[in-house]
Order: sequence, then C-alpha cells, then structure tokens
Amino acid sequence: MNNYDQQDASRLIPLLNSIMQEISDRIQAIALTEANLREMDKDEKAGRPGQALAAALMNHRRELRQCRKEINRLGCVFDEDQPYRILIPGNDGQLSGGYAWQTGEASIETRTPDTSNR
Repeated sequence: MNNYDQQDASRLIPLLNSIMQEISDRIQAIALTEANLREMDKDEKAGRPGQALAAALMNHRRELRQCRKEINRLGCVFDEDQPYRILIPGNDGQLSGGYAWQTGEASIETRTPDTSNR
C-alpha cells in the first residue's frame, strides 16, 4: 500500500506530468494510426505498410497500458469523474483523505474524506 504526506505527494507532480504527457501522446498516435489504417485498401493492409501500421498500433496500445499501470503502481488512480485528474493516497493509504492532481497544475489539492451516508 502506498501512502503519501503532502510533501511526498507534491514530489510526484513531475513524474505524473510526464506520465500524463506520454498518455496524451500515445492517444494521439493511436488515433492517427487507426485513421491511417482505415484509409488503406485491403491489399495495402495485408502488405508491409499495413503490417507496419498494425504493429505500431499494438505498440502504442501496449505503452498506453504501461503508463496506466505505472500510475497504479504509485498507488494512484484516475478520477472517474475527471479523467485528467489523478487521485493520490494520503498518509493512511486511502484516497478519500489524500490528494488530487490535475494535469498541467503545479500543485496538488488536499481532499477531505467523504463522510456522507450514501
């Protein structure tokens, strides 16, 4: 279980920023590669150009999965409501009393535990 105090969570920002940039780059590359594959005719897809694009697509998807795994290895998760926000566990290892970081931000925000009865 990973846990972070505010200073340690703040130290994650450069790494999280780098990972999120990699994710953004991979998503763009996947979209472009898929578009290029769609534009190819059947013979091109079966030939070397199509095979090269298919291999590149698989590589981009694998690297995207690796980025997401790296976020998880840190004990962090993507916020379901805000996909460009990462939740960081607090001192107790829980997300509810931890921190949140928004892509592009220079600092983290402290989250307060949700004590409402749902």
